[in-house]
Amino acid sequence: MHSSVFALLQLAASAALLALLLGPARPAHAHPGHMHRCPPPLGKFPFDAQKFSGEWFVVARTPLLKIPDVDSKCHKFTYSTESQGNETRVSMKITIKTDEKAMEPEVKGHFSNRPNAGSVMQGVWRPSAGDKWMPGVFTTSVLVTDYDTYAVTVTCKEMYFDKTDSFDRLLIPHVLSRTPELEANALAVLKNVLTGIDIDEDTIKDQDNSGC
Repeated sequence: MHSSVFALLQLAASAALLALLLGPARPAHAHPGHMHRCPPPLGKFPFDAQKFSGEWFVVARTPLLKIPDVDSKCHKFTYSTESQGNETRVSMKITIKTDEKAMEPEVKGHFSNRPNAGSVMQGVWRPSAGDKWMPGVFTTSVLVTDYDTYAVTVTCKEMYFDKTDSFDRLLIPHVLSRTPELEANALAVLKNVLTGIDIDEDTIKDQDNSGC
């Protein structure tokens, strides 16, 4: 990656970390397992949803819900956007390949066109086309992006489990790239952005996109 581009990437990551750290702090006595709330929905500003649309490959992520992860490759998001009044409607197809099958969940939602809120999307998802939309609304924040090369997003949904009378959150961070792979130094900087939202860097795994 060209040195000037990498310098801009470092600056963007530092700015995102500063914004996150200015949010509500975690009490010193709090254990990460007790954090059931989603982080503040902070994101990039200004933000252009149209420029963000198109194909993105997941190059790093964390396993879902602390469950042993399924071996998979070629995670790809395809965003489509359409302006409707004071919001930008979003549809997204997710492609996930495993050794046994391919999965194609779908997402629909909207980016707000209100000042300072354009990079935060509210949405719902379903396992595949034709399935019912799953209950509850999640929030996705675009923390940093240059639109042409890289992006960091974090999706969060707060949940209640009736059987155990307990609360938790589903927190899904992604490092995205317009190509199946991202230069190693740039990837390392982008992973550091995620450490500012209670995500242990050791849990962030590189995604196998070989053959995509």
